Amino acid sequence: MTSSLPRITRLREGLRVPLALAGLLAVAGCGNLTAGGLSETDVTVSGDAPDPALAAALSGPLLQTEDGDAEGELEADFLLYLENAAGSLVSLTDAEVQVRVDVRGVREEGAAQKVIPSGRYTALHIHFSNIEVEVEAGLIVNGSEVTGLVDVDFEAEDLRVVRPVQLDLGDGDRVELLIDLNSQDWLYQVDPDLQTVAEQFVADAIAVRVR
Repeated sequence: MTSSLPRITRLREGLRVPLALAGLLAVAGCGNLTAGGLSETDVTVSGDAPDPALAAALSGPLLQTEDGDAEGELEADFLLYLENAAGSLVSLTDAEVQVRVDVRGVREEGAAQKVIPSGRYTALHIHFSNIEVEVEAGLIVNGSEVTGLVDVDFEAEDLRVVRPVQLDLGDGDRVELLIDLNSQDWLYQVDPDLQTVAEQFVADAIAVRVR
């Protein structure tokens, strides 16, 4: 009877190289997850932030309390993504975020803090599922005051806004982003009969700044 041991030994020896190679690839793949380091992002939202040049010269809530401004509370629900240099989206929100801010921009609210891979990022993507304003006073359209709930009318299930940013994040870096909803710019586009604002007015007004 011919022994099968030499054949089994040869098979085992033949498997050693592929298995060893697979192990090296697995280790290399895991190392790539943090090869470029990690950076921290902090996103804040304002209903209507002051102009940066004016804010540099003055300070305090008087910047946002000019006569004629609408007054009220804005509620927005959204997801956030940063687009990297390769065109891939990196999520900044594990779940949908909801913020409530005043439409004069006196009070800001933190929206997201996230640790992401370091690298170059070129755009911030904001996917809104809801934007509404409870107007208290000051919104005058065609000579009449509009108060109560004003909705942003979405053409689809969500409103997607993309703004360019220039971020080159190294290991351990921290960046602050401000989403300025600029509500005073679009609230006056409200249809007083329907109490809605077309999404395009809102999308055109939103700004993103790196602090």
